[in-house]
Amino acid sequence: MYSKSKFLTFILSFIPGLSHLYLGFAKRALIFFGLFFGTIFGMIVLSGITGGEIFMLLAFALPLIWFFALLDAFSLIDKVRLSANSDETHYTEIETFSENKKMITAALSLVPGAGHMYLGYLKEGAFLMTLFFFAAFLMGWLHMSMLLFILPVVWFYSLFDALQRVEAIDSEVPERRSLINWMES
Repeated sequence: MYSKSKFLTFILSFIPGLSHLYLGFAKRALIFFGLFFGTIFGMIVLSGITGGEIFMLLAFALPLIWFFALLDAFSLIDKVRLSANSDETHYTEIETFSENKKMITAALSLVPGAGHMYLGYLKEGAFLMTLFFFAAFLMGWLHMSMLLFILPVVWFYSLFDALQRVEAIDSEVPERRSLINWMES
């Protein structure tokens, strides 16, 4: 098996996902492509709909997505090299995909609720995503800047709850009640 170049991986990483395609991890490449171009699309569409420039702040998520993709690609290239040098069986994408579930969840949680949906909590993810975008919509439509405090609260809750759920899945901790279950009671 031939060795993959770290320099070429770095150059290709400027468009998140290309370095993963180069390394042979198409599923991860699709995730990072979707995150990167979805953020750009969302930024443009939401700014166009609301007529405000507040959603241009989503541009700050682009370097984070790039950084996550770069770190993931470099960790994958090291693991691929280690497996190629040893007598183990070929390093599969499935093994690395399950190992980095936490990182993928964190990257998807840049959009509130997407990390929950990735983990299989569709109801909770849809609720958080709807709450976030509805608050943003009302903020732009009604010109109510007092709703601005809701956006970071929902975003941080979504991020940290998704990360806690990944750890609970890995360590098989009993499921706790979420915000949505509490509201349904």
